[in-house]
Amino acid sequence: MRDLDLWYTELGRDLSPNSVRNVHAIVRRVLNRGVAWGWIDRNPALYATLPEQHSIEVAPPTTAQVKALLEGARENPTLYVAVRLAASTGARRGQLCSIRWRDIRGGVLTMEHAIVEGTDGLVEKSRKEGNRISAPLDDGTLAVLEEHRRERRALLTAVDGGELPDDAFVLSQAIDGSTPPRPSWITTAWTRLRNRVGFPDVRFHDLRHYVGTQLMAHYDPVTVA
Repeated sequence: MRDLDLWYTELGRDLSPNSVRNVHAIVRRVLNRGVAWGWIDRNPALYATLPEQHSIEVAPPTTAQVKALLEGARENPTLYVAVRLAASTGARRGQLCSIRWRDIRGGVLTMEHAIVEGTDGLVEKSRKEGNRISAPLDDGTLAVLEEHRRERRALLTAVDGGELPDDAFVLSQAIDGSTPPRPSWITTAWTRLRNRVGFPDVRFHDLRHYVGTQLMAHYDPVTVA
C-alpha cells in the first residue's frame, strides 16, 4: 500500500488527479486477477490513498514565463531542446522522448511513438495506425535542433570517432543516441528548473496548454485539436 501511495504521489506531480485515478483503476484490476489466481492474498490497491477529484482551472504560463524558463534551461542543452520543442509543438513528455533525428524532415516534426516507463524498463509504444502527428517547426526551433545535432556529432566523434546515426534519439543521454531518455527525467529536470527560475506552480504539461492557447488565437478548435 505504501509503495502505491508513493507512486501515486509521484505521478501526481505531472498528471491530473483524474489521470492518477485512471492509472489506479488499471492497477486495481490487474491486482484483482492476482488475487483470483492465488498469487497474492489481497489486493493492496483497495487500500491505497487516491488524490481528490476536483475541477482545475487551466492556467497556461504566460509568454514571459515561457521565455524565462527557456532562458533558464540553456545551461542544460538537452533540457533546453526538450522545453523548446514542448513550447513550440505542445508534445507530451513521452512523445518528446521518442523523437529520433529521422523524424525531422523538411522543417516538419512527425511523431508516431511515445516512450512509456514500464515495469521492465522503457517501452516505445506506437500510436494507432493513421494517427500520426505532424508539427511544423519554426526557424528558431530548427536552428536549436541543428546546433544540438552538431554538438552531439562532435561529442561522439571526439569520444570514439563514430557517426551519429539518423535513428538516434534526439534527447538521448547516451553519447550515440542509442537509448531514449526516461519521461521522469524530464519531470525531474523541469521541477528543478521551474523552482530555480521562480515559477514553482508551472508544470511541464502546462506548456501543452500554452501552445493550445496560442493556436486558438489563430485557428478554430477542431484544427487545434
